[in-house]
Amino acid sequence: MTSSPADLFLSLWATIEADKASLDLTMPPTFDANLKRVARSLVQAEPFDMERAVQWTAADPIRALVVAQAIDNYYAPLSEGSKVVHLPTGLRQARRRLRRDGWLANVIHGGSVILRRPLSGRWSDPAMAVPEGEGAAAFFDTLLVAPPTVEATSPDDPSQPSQVSLRFLSCRPDQVRLPPTTSWKVGLAPVTQELCDLAISNGSHGRFTCYDSVAADLTNRIFTIVQALCEAGCHLIAFPEMALSPATLDALKAAVAIHGPNSQLMLVLAGSTPTHLPGADRPFNRSCTLNHRGEVLFSQDKLARWNLTTSTCDRYGLDGSSGMLMEHIEVGTELVVAELPGLGRFATLICEDLGRTQPGSWIRKNLLLDLQFTPVMDSDLHFERWSAIDGSRAAYEGGCRVLVASSLPLSLMQNDANAARSIDIKVEHPGIGLFFDRIEEGVRGLQIKTHSAGSEPIYEVVEWDPSTWNDLNIT
Repeated sequence: MTSSPADLFLSLWATIEADKASLDLTMPPTFDANLKRVARSLVQAEPFDMERAVQWTAADPIRALVVAQAIDNYYAPLSEGSKVVHLPTGLRQARRRLRRDGWLANVIHGGSVILRRPLSGRWSDPAMAVPEGEGAAAFFDTLLVAPPTVEATSPDDPSQPSQVSLRFLSCRPDQVRLPPTTSWKVGLAPVTQELCDLAISNGSHGRFTCYDSVAADLTNRIFTIVQALCEAGCHLIAFPEMALSPATLDALKAAVAIHGPNSQLMLVLAGSTPTHLPGADRPFNRSCTLNHRGEVLFSQDKLARWNLTTSTCDRYGLDGSSGMLMEHIEVGTELVVAELPGLGRFATLICEDLGRTQPGSWIRKNLLLDLQFTPVMDSDLHFERWSAIDGSRAAYEGGCRVLVASSLPLSLMQNDANAARSIDIKVEHPGIGLFFDRIEEGVRGLQIKTHSAGSEPIYEVVEWDPSTWNDLNIT
């Protein structure tokens, strides 16, 4: 494949990062006009001469930076949405690759050159001020190198640093529907809504005591819910963590394939389910994002375990005599950020992953998410709890929409545990969802409640309309 300026940009980025000591990244230097002229001629030459450009920049960090900035300017028309007829041949080829792959240059284990702004969604609007870049990114307005790995934390200890792989995925226009020009209509359903729908058991794994969450097969219920939410005109449908057994997930795909194509449905955020893979000692806690045809666009594994302390076990009436119950899952090693036509960039952070500073903070600030989904297995969701505190901060920090979805069994277990301890607290209308959105310099939020009685399928349909939500105090 013929080399492009983006291929050179990828290698120059590494040079610039390596020479931070000699390049003042806090105050970009003013370059000689002749240097800029030569850099432009190298970058804009058709066909692009990679060898000549490499020779000119070799072993010179200043030349490397001025050429990289020229490349950044060269690709600006793609970010600005210029028409194809107005683009030179090299940029036309780049535009085709961008729409096909999502990146302009990609090297295995070396990162991907992407547009700083997504092609669609709120962050494609030039009126949205992009957060200031960090390190080498401070020099560039158009391009960004999405690294092969990003900072994270240890699966069992948020105070210990770690790394996860980053996968940047671009979905094709034929894979997803465009979002509505009006507000979204979102469907939420707990799926597991009775105590008998979720079994939580203790066991041992090596020297640790673990808890395992297994949902019942709720095939008939999921068919009813999907049909009802599609008929209600939902654009998004979201399900909570560990509420879908493998059989229920298969039923969900089939139900969406039947009812989604002739509805307004855009995406189904399929919560998470235990997923057993060959060679793994424990199941993965895995979410799936489906399109309107029931096809899996991508999957995301939970990156950190929700380990239960004695007090948390007491809250839900679980056996916490061992002192700590470890979540019985394998953890993921990869974070997926998907660019969806019409919507923007999207990522899923499952339960505990929302509460960790990283990798969520990095992807929100640098990859400019438009939507973040967090499925949880929790009791009553409301504005004073961790999910609201961390969800609202994520919306403020990232300028993105944040959607949290939960189920009902833990609310019911908490009610029973309170009754057993003669605590006169009972949640009658538990929160099963939280919406957050940044509006100018503030965040607004919405709590979605439901009832907790009966075996008939429970679901709620809500408009994504922040103008009607509560103003939240972000500290």
